[in-house]
Amino acid sequence: MKAAPKVTIEKQGRRLSKKKGIIAASAVLGATVLITAVALILTSISNRNNTPSQSGEKYSFVPVNPDENIYEDEVWLDLDRTCYFEDESSGMTISIDENLSDVPSYCRQAVETLIKFINAAIAGDADAFNGLFSENFFEAGGEGKTSFTPQKLYDIKFSLISYGNIEEDGAKHESFHFWIEYKIKDNNGTFRNDMGSDATRKEYAVLTTRDESVMINALVPYKTN
Repeated sequence: MKAAPKVTIEKQGRRLSKKKGIIAASAVLGATVLITAVALILTSISNRNNTPSQSGEKYSFVPVNPDENIYEDEVWLDLDRTCYFEDESSGMTISIDENLSDVPSYCRQAVETLIKFINAAIAGDADAFNGLFSENFFEAGGEGKTSFTPQKLYDIKFSLISYGNIEEDGAKHESFHFWIEYKIKDNNGTFRNDMGSDATRKEYAVLTTRDESVMINALVPYKTN
């Protein structure tokens, strides 16, 4: 099977406005309280991300073709494969270029981790995918992916809900809460078995700083019932 190349983040028209990129101080202070409470909840239930469904739905998946080169699918290539960033507190939404130059500096490293998350899914690289998660994720019962085929992701968006500082392991860390949304063309269930093809089921992600990097500390599918 050919190794699928990494996705190219294409730059589109909309630009970041400096005024819109400024987050009010009151929102940051309120987010700190929210993050501390929600991080504990999400970490404790993060092992749900590999369950087929939380509401009993059954999905039909396309047959697994391990030899497929997804970059030969012209229909998928014509879909919107750009990654978008949204700041829910300001209402700002931008397309992300490959240098992340338009992404606000306060969360640029977290967005970089999320792009690696998407790239790993598209490439079918379970090792790279699992390497984005912190030790705390696995210690709390979270499970990595053993293997999955390259995924035809599109309509990709990262929505920043809140960010701030938390105390963990006796040290202070920056913490970021995101919604991750995307669709999968021809979903075969090897990567996401809790949603159908061309459907969206967003995931709630908590990312925290670890040394020089930002790791995923919790990942929970949105509960549909």
